Amino acid sequence: MMKYMPFFSFLMSFAGLLLLFSGVMRLIAIRKEFAMYFDKRDQLPPDTKAQRKRKIIISWILAVSGIILFILSYFI
Repeated sequence: MMKYMPFFSFLMSFAGLLLLFSGVMRLIAIRKEFAMYFDKRDQLPPDTKAQRKRKIIISWILAVSGIILFILSYFI
């Protein structure tokens, strides 16, 4: 069992980096609108404040869990 621990540690650190990256990218995407629309019929309806707040909270949860998972990978 102990011979697999470095592999599990690597997987945990990689998963932590992926979670951190996805959380930060979601936060950037929420704060700035990257979509370019040339036709008014193609536009998405704007998010309500509650939906935007929920997306921000989920993004922070992803980022913080990624940091925690990355740090915990060094203790295994």
